[in-house]
Amino acid sequence: MKIYKVKDYELTRKSENKVFTHAVIFRNISGGSVSPEPNATFHVSLKLAEKEMQRMSKIDWLVPLSIEEVEVA
Repeated sequence: MKIYKVKDYELTRKSENKVFTHAVIFRNISGGSVSPEPNATFHVSLKLAEKEMQRMSKIDWLVPLSIEEVEVA
């Protein structure tokens, strides 16, 4: 099992099979309050990360911030 970490963030995810290369950094503003801590979704390619960022931009309570590279921790 490998642990993947987003560069410049303390966001991680474990995976046994997938090799993650990119992550979408976002904030969840549900309930009318802005979460001070960013979250991330991890992806196996830049193309999939871009697709996820586009999907998030259409959801009112999610604010996509950036796409970052992922490294093995």
